[in-house]
Amino acid sequence: MFRRTLITFSALFAAAVMLHAEDAQRSGPAVSPAHVPALSAPAAHRSARSVSGTSLRIEGARAVLIGAPIDGDRGAWTLKEIESLKATAATLRRYGVEVREFYTPDNDWEQIAAAVKGAHFLMYRGHGVYDGGNPPEWVGGFSLAKHQFISDDQVRALEPAEGAVVMLFGCYTAGNSGEDMGKINLREARRRVAMYSKPFIEAGFGAYYANWHGDAFSAITHQ
Repeated sequence: MFRRTLITFSALFAAAVMLHAEDAQRSGPAVSPAHVPALSAPAAHRSARSVSGTSLRIEGARAVLIGAPIDGDRGAWTLKEIESLKATAATLRRYGVEVREFYTPDNDWEQIAAAVKGAHFLMYRGHGVYDGGNPPEWVGGFSLAKHQFISDDQVRALEPAEGAVVMLFGCYTAGNSGEDMGKINLREARRRVAMYSKPFIEAGFGAYYANWHGDAFSAITHQ
């Protein structure tokens, strides 16, 4: 019963994401540019009504939310995204999900990895990571506080629950970036998504969803 309910909840999340998704290290990582404005996701707000209007409960599920620095630990953009994450955390708790939150500068990777062990949802909002090239040869990982770059190998070492869902919101995670918005073709977008998602799938996540609408988390959970 728990697994079926978790799958249902994940599917509702997926439907909301897909309505507004973008079609779109090895020599020293770089973070995606910070000048891309946060975008709204009205389609997701509309579609997520089916989630918020239910009495769905998934006690026993666990989620980990990461809010990384975008324009510094206390920048206006960073704080806005953290507020969106906090709203998402509140919604998840109403569904019975146990939530752990790691907001910059509280981005200690060892603590995050420990929290992810056995978790069913992992959500990240922050910069995408790439090799600094344009176009990049490789993309992947997290850019956390205190200049922590989390590599693909560190992602592969995560131990989520079987079939867990990871949701990433940052440049390159869904293909496009602030460096080349609307300038890449579908083949390049797919290459980047495949590269970004691979270590998560290898770690045991059952689904990977990516976007970079600024309010995507709260939109999906209908805040």
